[in-house]
Amino acid sequence: MFRKQFKVKANNQLRSSERKHLIDSFFKHYPQLQDTSLKEIFPKKDNISLLKVETSAGILVDVYLVQKRAVAFKVDNIIFPTIYTLWKWPNLLISFTTHAPVISKLKEGADLMIPGVIFPKGINFSTVYGMFEKGVPASVNTEDNKAPQAVGVTACNSGNMFLNTKGKCLIVYHMLGDRLCTLENLPTVQLPLLQPPDWILNYQNITTVCNESEKSINTTNMINDNSYEQELGTPSNTPIDECNKISESITAMDRLLKNCFFSCIKFSKNIQLPILTSTFYKTCVVPFCPEDLSLDIKKSSYKKLSSFLKEMAELGIITLQEKQPGVDEIVDINHTHLLVQSFEGSKLKVEQVKDKQPVIEEALTVTAAVLPIFSDFNLKKGSVLQKSEVRSYIKEYVKLHNLQNENDPKKVKVNVVFGSLFKETDVVTWEELFQKLFTSMGSCFKIQNSQTEVVQKGKLDPIVLSVAIRTGNKKVTLVDNLEIYGINIENFAKECQQNVAASTSINTIKGKKSRQLLVQGNQIVFITSHLQNKYKIPKKYISGTENAPKKKK
Repeated sequence: MFRKQFKVKANNQLRSSERKHLIDSFFKHYPQLQDTSLKEIFPKKDNISLLKVETSAGILVDVYLVQKRAVAFKVDNIIFPTIYTLWKWPNLLISFTTHAPVISKLKEGADLMIPGVIFPKGINFSTVYGMFEKGVPASVNTEDNKAPQAVGVTACNSGNMFLNTKGKCLIVYHMLGDRLCTLENLPTVQLPLLQPPDWILNYQNITTVCNESEKSINTTNMINDNSYEQELGTPSNTPIDECNKISESITAMDRLLKNCFFSCIKFSKNIQLPILTSTFYKTCVVPFCPEDLSLDIKKSSYKKLSSFLKEMAELGIITLQEKQPGVDEIVDINHTHLLVQSFEGSKLKVEQVKDKQPVIEEALTVTAAVLPIFSDFNLKKGSVLQKSEVRSYIKEYVKLHNLQNENDPKKVKVNVVFGSLFKETDVVTWEELFQKLFTSMGSCFKIQNSQTEVVQKGKLDPIVLSVAIRTGNKKVTLVDNLEIYGINIENFAKECQQNVAASTSINTIKGKKSRQLLVQGNQIVFITSHLQNKYKIPKKYISGTENAPKKKK
């Protein structure tokens, strides 16, 4: 803003009332300053001059001088301290830390980019630099000196900076050595040597998005030549090169993971708490991944889901609680968190998620009778396995214990463990072994849709539709087992009311696994269609469709 020559439109000394108004405004913008600090910035014995200037881009700016030195300036009704003022109070603004070679590029008219900001390895951006909105005053310092060398406004909020690793961080208004520093032909004051930024003293491993060993070479990747003047039409000659040192795969996966997570938090309406972290990830986060991409947390910098969710918990977005050793669940979600509120995602994906067909799997559980077999693979009683997994484990068990019959590979020798299942024989066929194990294990089923994952013991019952006669020969439709399939029965009842204009009620029936829905009239046709079209329940899991009204000939 002040890199090029500007015009002075007026130069006046402030009257007492104007002086008081300025000090009040400055304190309003920066309430952390004490009265004594304000007196140092605006000494009572010194006059304050107001320069009204017009930059080369045509922007009108008020500049406040004390003893001919600029101590503050005002743009768009926001008062900014100059770097001279910030040297005395370096923590007055948010200070982004960058490498020293980047500063020379900023002096050429570039804006600071997110990849140029340093933050500790293993610590997220928001933890170091806090939470802030777009357009708030901020400064730039270096890793070895906390004295600010540039002042400007944030180009986006902390949420977007946290989620993205590219784009602008700070739009630079004022730099050390610009024409604001040399007003009245005064020489530029030498940069004071202060201690490193406070947060750097607390961390040992410092990293940037770019390769640390080549940071001095790639400074053009950390800045952008679109200065404030250029945004308003003034061209800039600073070259731009794409940062080819960024670890694209890890960075992209981190960004995809965060976008899926925040899309889920902001747009999902029916996350039922508490929810297991593994279930939350599979049924709530993963469905928000675009179809042409693949979300793999192992390829992110977090490596494990627990590491990522722990960071989200530390930020205050979710609350985690240990259900049992090694198993965590989410018990609360902070939908009002600034990162959630500031997240800009597409609601389109929500509609795509809703239409996803549920995955219905019938499985087996490890029982006490077969536990000695599966304990070799660190499985516990109650572990859920598919039949294919059971076959794989049994084959591996037979191989480990050398139980395959040498003379007939189609048969297996019965050892002490297998002897509890086959009491009167020494050799069995593979198929006999598999079938015996299947019948000795417990039955269960797992239903996973876009919002929930339900695992229950026993065989999977279908959704049962029946018609009953009530007082006055009035027919009603009864729907059982909706909740077993992860369907919100209250929402389903409302949808029936709206679509067929019929009253509904929800009842708890003794001996039933879930609540029963009652809909006035014979609504078998609508309910069947609604289950198949909206909830994507396959027809084989719906029983009682034959009770629909017969079409009149």
